[in-house]
Amino acid sequence: MNLVLDDKPKREAFRRKILIISILVVCLIAILIGAYAQVFRTAPKTYKELTEQQYEELSTKFESIFTNTLYNPENKTASKIENDKDLVYTGYNYADTVSGRYTLAVNIPYININNDIAKKYNEDIKSIFEAKAQSILNATNNVNTIYSVGYVAYVNENILSLVIHSNLKDGTNAQRTIIQTYNFDLQTQKSVSIDKILETKGITKNYAESKVRERIKEEERRSNELKELGYVFFQRDYTNDIYEINNTTEYFIGENGYIYLVYAYGNEQNTSELDVIIF
Repeated sequence: MNLVLDDKPKREAFRRKILIISILVVCLIAILIGAYAQVFRTAPKTYKELTEQQYEELSTKFESIFTNTLYNPENKTASKIENDKDLVYTGYNYADTVSGRYTLAVNIPYININNDIAKKYNEDIKSIFEAKAQSILNATNNVNTIYSVGYVAYVNENILSLVIHSNLKDGTNAQRTIIQTYNFDLQTQKSVSIDKILETKGITKNYAESKVRERIKEEERRSNELKELGYVFFQRDYTNDIYEINNTTEYFIGENGYIYLVYAYGNEQNTSELDVIIF
């Protein structure tokens, strides 16, 4: 004789378990989405986002800020090397044109602070920008080099930010735009990390990186649209590691305390393309 047991209670219990698990999974996903929005998308409470109009105005103005000037120079904590000069001044300048050889318009800054870190900054600036100018002047080949260097410096909340902008065109090579930044805490007499720069506005690294990738993704989309029309443009990849905040090397605090993260692709390649993300 075969005995058949009613397994309906087991089926009902199984369904209840599946239902409970499904509800828990949905709740978990909702929590994760909410956390993502909070951490990566929502601006920190202490930071007021720029409007698109403000952003566009600052972005458009960027190329014109390099006036070889130090803004907000008053600071009593820095020990100067030359007391009669500003914390940053033009230490080397040269302007000349020799037909068929070169056109130079060079204003190279000097950081006037008696500190080992500042001295290393000056050595770096000299080895990159002044050395290039000298090599052009000493060259015997006529490649018709066009080389310009300008800078701007700001003091905000005891942080000195120096930004150097250079355009270089060697003969038939594509023009390069090179940007180097130096940030120095006048009170602690130390270099300033990007973390500290962001902290001045209460911005988290996660939030900053999400905004960087968002902006780069939009530039990538525009480039792809133009590429489809037959134009050749510098190609970006917003997933690239260079857009990680920890890998961002060029940044500064500018006029009115705005924070700039600069991705100057000409620092490594023959291109004048760059992206500036502003907070």
